[in-house]
Amino acid sequence: MYLQVRLQVEDRDACRFLWSNCSQHTPARVYLLTRLTINVINAHVKQNPEECDEVIQRALSNIHVDNLLMSYDEKSEMAELIRRGRCEFITS
Repeated sequence: MYLQVRLQVEDRDACRFLWSNCSQHTPARVYLLTRLTINVINAHVKQNPEECDEVIQRALSNIHVDNLLMSYDEKSEMAELIRRGRCEFITS
């Protein structure tokens, strides 16, 4: 069981995320978190840190259970993480 912290309604907009169904060519949907999960371990990174570059290290350090929570100022940065991250997660 993971420790979960409930977000107040007025704080949920700051914790939004995109969900894309990769098998369909539909726009990503925007969701708002109602709870944050705390104290989740990233086993792969801790066991194999030399296999991950800086971008993947940053992404993996922002995973909570099975959700990636990150923000970017530029869409191109996000697109690069998605492109590289898919390869890393598939081979992990």
